[in-house]
Amino acid sequence: MWEIRTMSRKLLDKRVLLTHFQKPLALRDCPSRDLGVGLGLLNSIRIPLKFWDLTWRCFHGKLCVRDNLKCRSSEERGCPREECGGLLESMDHFLLQCPFNTEVYNRVGASIHWPGLAGLSYAEWAYGAFRGLGGRDRCTLFLVSLVVRYHTWNARCLVSTQRKILPVDEVVRNILGDLVKVRSLEYERLGTGRASLLWRGFSFSVP
Repeated sequence: MWEIRTMSRKLLDKRVLLTHFQKPLALRDCPSRDLGVGLGLLNSIRIPLKFWDLTWRCFHGKLCVRDNLKCRSSEERGCPREECGGLLESMDHFLLQCPFNTEVYNRVGASIHWPGLAGLSYAEWAYGAFRGLGGRDRCTLFLVSLVVRYHTWNARCLVSTQRKILPVDEVVRNILGDLVKVRSLEYERLGTGRASLLWRGFSFSVP
């Protein structure tokens, strides 16, 4: 316990990755032109600390999905959600294919006027390599996507650890509630003029 408390974040992450994960850190579908942009987004002061750890792990392909973990046998690597019928829970499955998550994406996208949310690629979710900004700010798109991922991941973990299934509506409300808070804090910190530019193209409220 004391060793963990005094260990640097870098060393702690290295220990966790060596002990529990099947493969080393690896960036996927991330050409050099996207890497610099992605690192800038990852280290942006706009990302609240609450969301940073999960964002970092997704950037490096190391969410604790079952296909990433050493301790899982091949029979135990299925998505914990019943509707997925035991399909392999890879990073691709969690981010792009899980029907619960895609339903959340569709609902949130409709609520905030970002219909493209449900069609994001792996590189867009992980690195912010958005193919089209649609007049929106890139960092704001990344910020919205990581808030969505934070709540879909937490909902997934409740299924895995407690067999508790949150309704889609509740997850969507939680996401929109956090987005309202994040946006409000930026308006307070940056002022209406600057914040309105950063959040242009979005319009949402908690249902």
